[in-house]
Amino acid sequence: MEPILTNLKNARNDLQHRSDSARYLLFAPIGKVPSDVLNEIFPFCLENGDYRDPGDNVYSLSLGSYGILCSTLKLSWVCSFWRTFIQSRPNLWSSFKL
Repeated sequence: MEPILTNLKNARNDLQHRSDSARYLLFAPIGKVPSDVLNEIFPFCLENGDYRDPGDNVYSLSLGSYGILCSTLKLSWVCSFWRTFIQSRPNLWSSFKL
C-alpha cells in the first residue's frame, strides 16, 4: 500500500509543478512589451511582400501551390494576444500571400 501512496504523491507533485509552469506562461513577458514596440518588431518577422509601409497604396493577394505562406497569419496563430494585436494593425495584414 505504501508504494502506491508514494506513487500518487509523486504524480500529484509532478502535476503541481506542471500547473505552476503553465501558469507562468500565461503571464509571459511579451504581454508587457508596449504596442508601439511590437508594431516595429513584427514587420521584421514577415516575408518579403507580406508587409507594406502604411504610405503604400499597393495591395495584393497571391495564391501559392504550397498552402499558406502568409507570415502574418502564422504569427496570429501564436496566441490570442498576438492575434488581437495583428488584427488591430492593418499595415500587417493588408497585403499577404497565400
